[in-house]
Formats: sequence, structure tokens, C-alpha cells
Amino acid sequence: MPILGSFGAGSKGGFGRGGKKIFEIDYLVIAGGGGGGRDLSGGGGAGGFRLSYGATPLSSQEPIELEAGVPYTVTVGAGGNAPQPNTSGSDSEIVGVITATGGGKAYGGLTMASLDGGSAGGGHGGGGNAGGYTPPEGNAGGGSYSGGGGGALNAGQDTQAAGKGGNGGQGAPIADIEGTGDFALAGGGGGGAYIPSTQFGQGGDGGATNGGGMAQPASPAGANSGSGAGGGGNQGGASGGAGGSGRVVLRGPSTVTFTVAPGSNTVTTAPNGDKVAKFIVSGTVQVD
Repeated sequence: MPILGSFGAGSKGGFGRGGKKIFEIDYLVIAGGGGGGRDLSGGGGAGGFRLSYGATPLSSQEPIELEAGVPYTVTVGAGGNAPQPNTSGSDSEIVGVITATGGGKAYGGLTMASLDGGSAGGGHGGGGNAGGYTPPEGNAGGGSYSGGGGGALNAGQDTQAAGKGGNGGQGAPIADIEGTGDFALAGGGGGGAYIPSTQFGQGGDGGATNGGGMAQPASPAGANSGSGAGGGGNQGGASGGAGGSGRVVLRGPSTVTFTVAPGSNTVTTAPNGDKVAKFIVSGTVQVD
């Protein structure tokens, strides 16, 4: 579905070419985060983070335009696997309109190279912003074997002295687009420890998890956070965590009616009267 002509900033409705009614809609689109690596390994990269609402470092200030009465497919990207081989997260998108790139998987002693992504997996320093967007959707992963995964706000940290895992990059604020207060999402996973067990890297905020301690696995990232998971600690084949799934949020004026499916996705009213459609699983949306 092509993007129709722009009205400029702000959410509103109007009639476009051919008398078609068009609504200008703000969005948050976050892809699935990358899985952490196994055995002295890097943290997973955060899923790509794209936002039009509010004044934050990553707000694009360019709402999308949706045609009234047309069903659009919404894909909520899955987080990357943790059982080896670990995998990158999957893209989130409103099909034909806007996409965020899945977070890159992390390096692991048994799984080799990290991968680029919305934000890149940690370990040997992959690159972020795989979609080539402005502002960027994410950042690079940290270098060496147990670098932190890249986060939406900044890059993952390189492996530190004495085998300490690098910290994951920080998640970004969502500018209250959901109407429930501001909080951060899409942080990078922390790198796994070498020795001692306390030398793991910290996960970035927003649902990202720490790396594992010595011979310890890492926990999965938070559901619908788009965050990367921590990498497993050295020895014993300790596994990294699974990346967090993504989310998609649409916000329009009080005159909008969102129809969403399936029922696990929701429509609410923000305190100022704006309508908010939140997707935690893949489905469809129609605007009227």
C-alpha cells in the first residue's frame, strides 16, 4: 500500500487525491530483539526503533498516512532464538507503509559472528541502522567476544578488562505515545562474563537482560520490549537469552475509529482524547 501525499506535521484527517479520506497517524514501530550468544558471548541487539510522536532524540516528526476503510496488515516481529544457533529478531511493520529491522544476533563462542540489524548484536562489533533510516533506528554492537548489544539510544560497550562483558546500549523513551506515561524500550543485551561470575555486562533498560555469570545462562528479554537478550557466561556452554518480541502503536485524533484484530490487540483513549491502537501480536488495522 503506497504512502499518500503528506499533510505536514500532526495527526489529522482529510480528503486526498480522488476524494479518498486520509488520516495522518503517529506511530511507534519496534522490531524483535536479537538472541544472546552462547558461552562467553555478546548480548543481542535491540530491534529497530521508529517513532513519530513527541520530542525525543529519535522522533522522526513524520506521521504516516492511512486511507480510510482499507485494512492494513500489521506484523509484530518475533524475538531471536536463544537455543543455539541463536538468531536475529524479525522485522515489525505496517506492510507497505513502514518497517523496523530486527535486532542482530550476538556473537558466541559456539556460534561465531554477530550480525547487523536495527541495532547490532554484540561481539566483534556489527553495525546498526540496517534499514538506513534518518533518524537511525539503532546502533552498533560492542566489539570483541562479549560486547554488549546495541540499543536504540547508543552503541553496546566493548568487552572490558579482565573478561568483563560489555554493557548493552540504552533503550529509548517512547514519548507517551501509548497514553500511559513515558518509559524506555529497545535496549541491548549485556555480554556474558569470563571470570569471576560477577563480571557480566548489564543490559540496557527497556526490558533488555544482563549477561550470564560464569557458566550461567542469561534470561530472556521482556515480551514486546524489542530488546536484546544477554549472552551466556564462559564455560559449560551457557546459553544466551531469547530476544524480546516487538510492538506497534498507532495514535490518531479523537475523530479516528481504529478497528483492530485479533482481540489481543487493543484500542484505548489517551487522556487528551486521542485514540491509541496497540499491537502485541501480528494482525490488521483499519482506520475510519
